[in-house]
Amino acid sequence: MIMRKLSLCFLVAGLMGVSDAKATDVYYTVKTYDETSKVLTETRDLVSATDVTSTTTALDGTTSQYYYVPAGDMTINERISVSGDVTLILDDGAMLTCGNGITVSKEDSLTITVGGKNDSFKGNGTLIATASGMLFRAGIGGGSMGSSGGTVIINGGIVKATGKGSAGIGGAGSNTTAGGSGGIVIINGGIVTATGNLGGAGIGGANGKGSCGSGGTVIINDGTVEAMGTYGAAGIGGGSYTGSGGTVIINGGTVTAKGGGYNGGAAGIGGARDGSGGTVTINGGIIIATGGGKSAGIGAGCNNSGGTLTINGNTAEMIVSAGSAATGGALNCESATATPIADSDYLVSVNYGGGESSTTTDKSSSGAEYDLLDGTAALGTNKYGKIRFVPNGYLVTFDPNGGMMAQEDKTYIIKDVENGGQVKAPETPPSRLGYTFSGWYADAALITEFDFVNTETNKVKQDTTIYAKWTLVTYVVTIDADGGNYSEDKSLTVNFGDTITLATPTKDKSVFVGWTATGNIDTDSAAYYSNDAFVKGWKGTTNQLTNKFMNLSTT
Repeated sequence: MIMRKLSLCFLVAGLMGVSDAKATDVYYTVKTYDETSKVLTETRDLVSATDVTSTTTALDGTTSQYYYVPAGDMTINERISVSGDVTLILDDGAMLTCGNGITVSKEDSLTITVGGKNDSFKGNGTLIATASGMLFRAGIGGGSMGSSGGTVIINGGIVKATGKGSAGIGGAGSNTTAGGSGGIVIINGGIVTATGNLGGAGIGGANGKGSCGSGGTVIINDGTVEAMGTYGAAGIGGGSYTGSGGTVIINGGTVTAKGGGYNGGAAGIGGARDGSGGTVTINGGIIIATGGGKSAGIGAGCNNSGGTLTINGNTAEMIVSAGSAATGGALNCESATATPIADSDYLVSVNYGGGESSTTTDKSSSGAEYDLLDGTAALGTNKYGKIRFVPNGYLVTFDPNGGMMAQEDKTYIIKDVENGGQVKAPETPPSRLGYTFSGWYADAALITEFDFVNTETNKVKQDTTIYAKWTLVTYVVTIDADGGNYSEDKSLTVNFGDTITLATPTKDKSVFVGWTATGNIDTDSAAYYSNDAFVKGWKGTTNQLTNKFMNLSTT
């Protein structure tokens, strides 16, 4: 549950091995993907979080849901265990190195996000989780031989995870039992690098004896992701050698996945060397999937078959290629299709051949589903394929320029390529926390406002990008001394996200105990109960901070 109110109490320390753990009020990023609108939303909320120190060995969600890593370098040599539902917040400039990785078991959940002590943080914290010491531990995930990974959610920051005899993120390997499966991995942003070791997938399952871990469920909504499998394990998917691909859904971001090439090789996305392909659904993003050894870029490993690939929408762009030793194609699936969602506005374009330098192009008929395994461009036999959705006309792109808007509103197709056409503005304008939308502009420098009215001067006859302009929200904060004396300015004009420092007021026979915020205030707003008042998203133009005094006895 997201905490929205500040209080004067402190969280009880919830860290094993830490006494007198401190709590810090910190803002952090929350990201949510809406399956219906296909929109990833970002908010920033305020919580009281327990500080992480170099002696932290456990993140206990039953004691404290939120843990905060301050700016600066910090190394924890012992393996960290997560229990319950935990959110780890990385401040700007924080670099947390977990020298023996992080255990997130099947029933537990770890959300990795970014934050700071004020709402203007940039989100550049770093987490490095490298399993070392004992064999068969994931970088983030399974912490004992053959154990599966839990739920890992990454909302931002730089995250590097490396397993030892296991997946980078996901299951732990074993030489005596079945390998652990990948659990649930959701990536909503950030820069994520996941590297398996000795038969572990980059993201997904691990190697085992008899049977190996499947890929679990991997959902990528945004961010930059690089996943590398080793020793016959998939980049994203099954552990070596028999792990199946599991379920992979990519809605956005840039994803690079490479299968391990040892002893036959594995798919970039899908099955290990002997594993089936699982189910891969791509709704957007840029994907580069390369098979290792004899395997395909997406689908089953070289010694198996099956699995499905479904590409929907208009924003996905993919490069799939088979390993250098492969005799088959870039895809090893039972079925593989690409379908535009805007009817005849888009066509499926496939470049195919032996490699990028020797390709030819085929296009679908208007708005039709394209069978990627059929025809001259069949990627089941061609070792290289580049799959794109191209506009059936002129493409107009609305760039929210740091804001957010519905995916279906970001593009507009002018089909009359001979005469051009007039562009319509999206019915719903974009939104951005702390800013007011100030219109659409014809240039990236935001000098010339785009004219949607004049049908002649703005008739589009080429691919065009239109940019959103934003104005930072400002507020007037009024200081009410509540009958006391206040020596500084009592009216302050501040920008959204600014921190203001207030002088300490005085009042006869009273002790100042803090500030309260009154007036027309949004439910998400908050002010520190101290001399550092933080203004966050208040409605209206005039707001008020009022002193709180405690009367002293005169006896």
